[in-house]
Amino acid sequence: MDGKAVIGMDGVEAKLDKVSDAADDISPTFDELGGKFAARQDSVFDSNGWGKWAPRAPSTIAEGASPLVQTGIMREGINGRSPIWKKKRGAAFGAPANAKRVWNVAVLNTVGHGGTPPRRAVPPLRAAEKRAWIDVVRDHMRKAIK
Repeated sequence: MDGKAVIGMDGVEAKLDKVSDAADDISPTFDELGGKFAARQDSVFDSNGWGKWAPRAPSTIAEGASPLVQTGIMREGINGRSPIWKKKRGAAFGAPANAKRVWNVAVLNTVGHGGTPPRRAVPPLRAAEKRAWIDVVRDHMRKAIK
């Protein structure tokens, strides 16, 4: 039978209930997803926005580091591994809405200001990242029926 077990309708229903319960509470995936988010954001900052951010101004380069690097406000504010809010069915990573210092800096850098070109600190997920994040949730649901 190629290693497949035959189960009755009660068994099928029980497995579907377990998958449904796992889908209703994905919070066990948040640590792994948070790690993926933090690593991704480190990559964004370490690669100058994956090479998409405009070069820094000569005055900033002369200082030796950007103000955001000097203060760490943006990087620390949006690269966190822990969710800023979480419920059983979802979570958000990044800067909390009440972190005005982070949001003010993040918004100004996203849209640009005072001659500074825009630099999107949290770019949209790329296709491979989406697949990897979905795989984490999929594995969580598979574990429910093993």
